[in-house]
Parts: sequence; structure tokens; C-alpha cells
Amino acid sequence: NSGRPMSLVVTEFRPGRSFRWTGRVFGALVSYDHVATSVGAGSEILFILEVNGPTARIVARFLKPTYERALDEAVPKLQAMLADG
Repeated sequence: NSGRPMSLVVTEFRPGRSFRWTGRVFGALVSYDHVATSVGAGSEILFILEVNGPTARIVARFLKPTYERALDEAVPKLQAMLADG
């Protein structure tokens, strides 16, 4: 977390299928795609981070490890919550 607020806007929404948020950070356009698919009795979510613009390389190098850490922590917590619920 950079400690800087980031404003995001939902730019695509397909109910029950996917959504995409888009925002700007340090001169780059950052998009977060979330795509859900059915897998057996459950679901799978694909998370795609896309960074474009003049500062994209720098921003992507910063965001990639930040999101990898966050997902490594969040996914087990989400799985535990779902198992308890």
C-alpha cells in the first residue's frame, strides 16, 4: 500500500460473470478485471491487473509484489470464511 488514495470506477459490469474497475495512479491507467467461472460445485475467480501509460513499467513493478502479497494473505482468509459459513 502506497498510502495514497486511489479513485476507482467500475467501467464494465456483467452480472454473475465479471466486472472491471479502472483508475489512475502515478500517471498510469490501472485496470482490475475480475472474471468468475463455474468449476464443478464451486467457482473460480480470475484476477487480471493491467497497467498502461507512460509510467506503466514503474507502476507495474510496484503493484505486482503488493498485490501478490495481498492475495497470498486474502485467499486463505476468504477460504476459511467460506468453510465456516
